[in-house]
Amino acid sequence: FGKVRQAGNRESQIFYAVKISFPDERSQENTKREIETLIQRSRNDPNVLNSLQHGYVVDPVHGRLPAFMMDLEGWNRAEAAQYPLVN
Repeated sequence: FGKVRQAGNRESQIFYAVKISFPDERSQENTKREIETLIQRSRNDPNVLNSLQHGYVVDPVHGRLPAFMMDLEGWNRAEAAQYPLVN
């Protein structure tokens, strides 16, 4: 329960997914559980993207919100080509 944004360096073409929890308590708890699950599963499952960083971002209205960043390098070039978006 959160918003996913793409971040990265356009010059190097390295991109990341950043997920920030919605401010409600349920979303924050779900995001924290998602982070824990990703950390555990990415160690043993090659199909789970690695969480590069996790912690909190500071929202000026809602305060600290759980967030994590995942590496899209490699995945977005090799895998995404197999699954094109449909407009």
